[in-house]
Amino acid sequence: MASVNTDQRLEVIPSGAALCAEIKVGDLRTIDDTTAKAIEQAWFEHSVLLFRDQTLSDQDLITFTKRFGEPELPARSRIGQPWLPETPLLTCISNVKDANGKPTGSLGAGEAVWHADLTFLEEPPTGSFLYALETPEVGGNTGFCSLYRAFETLPAALKNKIEGKTLIHDHTHNSAGELRPNQSAHI
Repeated sequence: MASVNTDQRLEVIPSGAALCAEIKVGDLRTIDDTTAKAIEQAWFEHSVLLFRDQTLSDQDLITFTKRFGEPELPARSRIGQPWLPETPLLTCISNVKDANGKPTGSLGAGEAVWHADLTFLEEPPTGSFLYALETPEVGGNTGFCSLYRAFETLPAALKNKIEGKTLIHDHTHNSAGELRPNQSAHI
């Protein structure tokens, strides 16, 4: 797919992989409705979008996400509270510890294992936004996979075998892969 330009000089640069395109658009805090619609179209076409060189406050990020629909509250912490009480729509994922050695991130100093955000809901959110404040020089990669592409490339015999089947996805484990209190896995 070729790059797309609008009056706000939006450029969509496909990665060439199963998903992802880089969006060059300038300051996300100042986009107009036409540009927001073009970004949304690129999102539907590429599933994952990358915006470089943005400087957003927590409220800027929330305002940007609201251009694409009403945000869902993220899953609650183990004690049933928002991860960030002052901004309950946001979750902090970090392996940084404060001066007292206490992890600053919602998952402690660990990393999130494979997961899909809130897909256990009957009507899961359309997507998630990840805003990196600090990234390492090497490593720290976040991977994405396309379930559309996975299904498209299944052998026909396997597609026929799973036709009409239902998958149960529950909320037994949290984003860190830990068993939630008072939960047991469905087998």
